[in-house]
Amino acid sequence: MPLLFTLRSPHLRQHAGQIAFPGGSAELGDDDAVTTALREAEEEVGLDPANVEVIGILPPMSTKVSDVWLTPVVGLQRQAFDIITDPVEVAEWFHVDLALLLVAPHSVRVLERDGVRHDVHFYDAGGRVIWGVTAAILHEFLARLGRSD
Repeated sequence: MPLLFTLRSPHLRQHAGQIAFPGGSAELGDDDAVTTALREAEEEVGLDPANVEVIGILPPMSTKVSDVWLTPVVGLQRQAFDIITDPVEVAEWFHVDLALLLVAPHSVRVLERDGVRHDVHFYDAGGRVIWGVTAAILHEFLARLGRSD
């Protein structure tokens, strides 16, 4: 089962050029985190909300650089779809198979920013280095599937 990732546009104000899951900030009219996640996935990669079975919500997490809080929403796509990205937000998209992520090399490194030290997760999978809050979300998700590191 593949997981969908995006590479954020290098022109964005925050987290430019970083690997992320589709998602973004709540807007007026969004009822909750699920509504926000589904709307953002539709805007960023063309995923119809009706094509998603939401299976859970992970604990909220904060980005270390911009101090933005995220509520990860986990969903399964019901049917294949043509990925159509928003070129303003997404430079490219790619899949990494869940089976690969369950065994991918993982490390936690201490990084310092503005004099504050943070533990940061890193995964090396599918020729990509997934790190930061995306890797933290991935770590939480994989732990729920039985990965123990």
